[in-house]
Amino acid sequence: MTELLRIKKINPPSFISLKGLLVLVISLRCQDYGYECEYVTDGEIDKVVDEYKEHMNDVHGIEYSRESVLLFVKRKNM
Repeated sequence: MTELLRIKKINPPSFISLKGLLVLVISLRCQDYGYECEYVTDGEIDKVVDEYKEHMNDVHGIEYSRESVLLFVKRKNM
């Protein structure tokens, strides 16, 4: 079984090869959006979006749509 390689610096986003496929690896941090919170999630884009949405709802009480979080990712990496 091939393991996903851990990439320390992922801003700007990185691409890694996993079983011959290119996978976009990104990072989102609460501090990037003005929160005094140490939360960071990184990895494949779908995982990061889902984890960030869940964190924002559970910890900060803010419910973002998937599209809103994807827009955060796009703006962060322009």
